[in-house]
Amino acid sequence: MKLFKNILTVSLLLKAFTTFSQATTTNEPNIVFFVVDDLGYYDLSVYNDLLADSQDIYETPNIDALAADGVLFTHGYEAAPRCAASRTSIMTGKFESRPSVSSGMYLASDNNADGYAEITFAQALKDRGYKTFFIGKWHLGHDTNHYPDSFGFDINLGGGEIGAPETYYHPYANEMPGISNGGNTGDYLTDRITELTNNFIDTQVTNSPTQPFLAMVSHYGVHTPLEARPAPAGDSDGVHDDITYFQNKIDAKTYNIPEFENDLTAKTKLRQDNATYAAMIRSIDESLGEIRAKLTEKGIADNTIIIVTSDNGGLSTTEVGGNRELSTSNRPFRGGKTWLFEGGVRLPLIVFGPKYRNGVVEDEPVVGTDFFPTMLKMANAPLLPNQHLDGESFEDLLLTSANGGNANYSRTNTIIWDFNFASKGTANVSMAAARQGNYKLLEYKYNNVFELYDVVNDPTESTDLSASNPEIVKQLKTALFNYRSKAGINHRVSNSGQIAENIYLYENMNSKTGSNIQASFGCAEPSSATSIIYNEGFECWYDLDWPINVNSNSDASLERADAADVRTGDVALKINVVSGGGYGKVRITNTPFYDDLVGGDITLNVFAKSNNNNNIRYQLKVNYADGTNNTFLADPFTTSSSYTEYSHTFATAQITTKPTESIEVRLQLGKDNGEIFLDDWSSEVTGTTLSIEIEEELAAISVYPNPTEDYIKISGPLVVTKAYLFDINGKLVKKTIGDVEQIDIKNLPNGVYLLKAFVEGKQYFTKKIIKN
Repeated sequence: MKLFKNILTVSLLLKAFTTFSQATTTNEPNIVFFVVDDLGYYDLSVYNDLLADSQDIYETPNIDALAADGVLFTHGYEAAPRCAASRTSIMTGKFESRPSVSSGMYLASDNNADGYAEITFAQALKDRGYKTFFIGKWHLGHDTNHYPDSFGFDINLGGGEIGAPETYYHPYANEMPGISNGGNTGDYLTDRITELTNNFIDTQVTNSPTQPFLAMVSHYGVHTPLEARPAPAGDSDGVHDDITYFQNKIDAKTYNIPEFENDLTAKTKLRQDNATYAAMIRSIDESLGEIRAKLTEKGIADNTIIIVTSDNGGLSTTEVGGNRELSTSNRPFRGGKTWLFEGGVRLPLIVFGPKYRNGVVEDEPVVGTDFFPTMLKMANAPLLPNQHLDGESFEDLLLTSANGGNANYSRTNTIIWDFNFASKGTANVSMAAARQGNYKLLEYKYNNVFELYDVVNDPTESTDLSASNPEIVKQLKTALFNYRSKAGINHRVSNSGQIAENIYLYENMNSKTGSNIQASFGCAEPSSATSIIYNEGFECWYDLDWPINVNSNSDASLERADAADVRTGDVALKINVVSGGGYGKVRITNTPFYDDLVGGDITLNVFAKSNNNNNIRYQLKVNYADGTNNTFLADPFTTSSSYTEYSHTFATAQITTKPTESIEVRLQLGKDNGEIFLDDWSSEVTGTTLSIEIEEELAAISVYPNPTEDYIKISGPLVVTKAYLFDINGKLVKKTIGDVEQIDIKNLPNGVYLLKAFVEGKQYFTKKIIKN
């Protein structure tokens, strides 16, 4: 924490504006939640002034004044780098990547008295007696039953399915009920939202002076289309023409940086030089100023909290070689909207309140999911921890010490981002990230690469520290993987459309820049020539090869075990069976092993312990070459409180009397409730020889064309007897048996696949295939 730069100057200049009446209308504070669309961190002059080389184009005196009177956060994050995703997290207090959240905001739910699976902070405040008002951009539902008034807002003006206006000029293509009706032709949308907000404040204070209110002012600005407030009629000198004013300012500036540069898959804007965008920002700033003036006029400024933030970073990237108009630059941060670099998720956040510290720059990280519990604390309402699972109240950071604040507050849990959405429009690729303390881990899902940055001392994310800090990498990867595992999120990108977007962006980058980044499956093969178990020690994406299957009437979870419960290496599995109901009701299943094991005995071993003498039992699922399948069970074992090895052999006479296609190893765990820990699997096939992997070049085999659209051909001196094609998640999507020379893939979605082809003489080769 440090004192705000130039506080005295700003405060004196605006003293008349910020002198509040002593009148109060309620015991609980009013809350104005002022959300700007696509506003970047450095799009406010108060943040730009923190830079030694400020571009000094944008002017936001009203927001700057709020910062001088309140707390300015330098590490305020949104929980996602795109509009709808971040707004879902704000409203629910949960990371949007949770499958339950992305469906809960849209689907009716029988288990909620209000009719929906998610309770919003608006509903929670409404239940506490607040009048709740929403105006502007909603973007979280596709019909009127899923608009703000279904999620806790008494009044909804303009909140619907659209993510951006067709135009900023009235009647706004008649897309916004409550905003479009009324007003005058040509009224600027930002001004109209401000006018209607102040009308609500007028009415509320007049008619219900003792009822506190929540006003969520969700501006469409500064999202595209780039349209500024028109100049007044007769204006010819540019004095009142915002676009002319800022264009003159830009023309007078000398930029010592290029206009664009390529960064990974994106062409990135480096300059803040769009006069229309600067004028749109001015309108947003004036909106806040007018709302603050109304609060003062009505005598409630001394009992109103104001939060100003954005939903994601500024629009600053497009595909390499693209010519899309870009609004702004987020530099020195990398990236922008839709990216998990700092430019996409690190955003303006300013909070003002009568009991709060003032003139303070706060460096502690907070995130958009934290707004939910923080607003509950602001309203003296009880927390709802089962709802805001990923949110933590940061009101302690806001309050003065005299009002019970704690300037040493620090967020407890890791901030997690998991964002598979990839888009040609902004050129972002599928990524995940985790932030704890100074450090932020980035995961590039396409090629299974991890980078580590100290974003406090290196906010430009230019120096990768992963090689020199393996323990921090491990800590943050554990947090990321545990979150995804508990939430039921696939570690890899599974949506075919998103896979195709990633392929396009990386291939476009490779062709235009000369780079050569290729997709990677990035996980562990069986450890020996006689083993059929993938990821035997759980060291490689511990549950990717070991997903948990839980019956709909049972309750169990899988996560990485604590270090004290690891037998060898760094990782062990922990399965918590809350409600089992029988052996087969809960199980973990290994990635299927494809080979012909006819005549073989299969021995399985695992080290296990439990806190309740839990029973475990091996199961094999065998798929035969003739298209039939069968499952086989071993006798159960009773585990103890210390690691013990449990072994069972499935004999040839039982399982492999005829040629096999694949073997799937399972461990059943649902007999008893309690915690079970597993580590160090091993397996051995005896009595037969497993196929040996060879390089296709050594076998003089060609696989072409690759990339391909409709088919792949296989040619060479060795006969391919069977071929399997797997998607990036290890699922079999295509098989061809016989003398294989061509595989038809035209009906498969675009994506990255792994070909495993068996040739004569118990040999096979693998090949990555790209379909586009």
